[in-house]
Amino acid sequence: MAEITQSLTKIGNALAKNEKRITAKLGGMIKWEYFCSAFLTSIEKNPALADCTEASLIKAVLDASQLRLIPDGVLGEAYIVPYGKTATLIPGYKGLIQLCLRSKLVKKIGARIVYKNDLFSYEYGMNEACKHIPTEEEPGEIRGAYATFEMSDGVKGFEFWPYKKLMDHKIKFSKGLDRKDRSNNYTSPWRTNEEAMITKTVLRSITKVLPKSIEDISRVNAIEDGIDLDLADTEFKEINQEKLAASKKILDDQEPNLDALKNAGAALEEGGDPAGSGDDLPIDSTETKTELITQDQATVFMDRARELKLPTKTVIKLLKDNGFSDTSVITKEKYEVLMLGLEEKAK
Repeated sequence: MAEITQSLTKIGNALAKNEKRITAKLGGMIKWEYFCSAFLTSIEKNPALADCTEASLIKAVLDASQLRLIPDGVLGEAYIVPYGKTATLIPGYKGLIQLCLRSKLVKKIGARIVYKNDLFSYEYGMNEACKHIPTEEEPGEIRGAYATFEMSDGVKGFEFWPYKKLMDHKIKFSKGLDRKDRSNNYTSPWRTNEEAMITKTVLRSITKVLPKSIEDISRVNAIEDGIDLDLADTEFKEINQEKLAASKKILDDQEPNLDALKNAGAALEEGGDPAGSGDDLPIDSTETKTELITQDQATVFMDRARELKLPTKTVIKLLKDNGFSDTSVITKEKYEVLMLGLEEKAK
């Protein structure tokens, strides 16, 4: 108990050091004190988290704050799970539902598990239909699970996964499925709460057909695919420093122009003619206007990087080599070049 208390104190201090970053991501939607209390409670309930590295715990907290989900493991919004010494945020199915509804683009979304004794039928094609009447008796074994959605514009859809497909997914993608804590208890949510993970799996599957403009869902996919989209983090410090140095050089180079313009302005205010009528002012014929790509194009770029399973550092280097710090400042002129660059890096 004393060891856990010491770990909680140490982690609490680490949270305090990152208060500004976390609070900024929460955006006023969740109180800082409540958010931190929920996180520390999750560690008390899962002592294996106390063995995780401080860096991974803070990363998990930042991911949760960016999605504005409570990582207490109780409300079902999000869980912080230990994989060896690494703590990882796992959004829960209730969290996914909340993120979709928060966008206002989705009117309804949900998922249910189908049991052997339920009345259930579904049909794909031109006349898609899904009908489920749960039994009031003993439900029996799990048959599968389905997710449904309705968009604000009336578009509807659903997807059903049989139990075998769900189990194949669990075996293929679940990290640390057989890991245990100090008390020899399984730590994987697939072991501790299989039904919640089944529900979440079909929900996440159906979110992939929703509009890419639902940014929080894109963040979930990035977090679970291991891509860090927080471009202000340490990986970009070097790039930002280079941008700062480049900006300073531009200002230094333009100093004579600025002095000349000031002198010209002063002369005009006094009712006179600037010396040389402006003919002696340095002329910069460089076109300064640049047209940036849209947010949708930036999303497409990052989605393609995830599909190609490119490491974050590779994507960062590609952007850096082309003179950009992140996708929000890519010019339309270079967009196609960068998209082709992703394909080349994947070869």
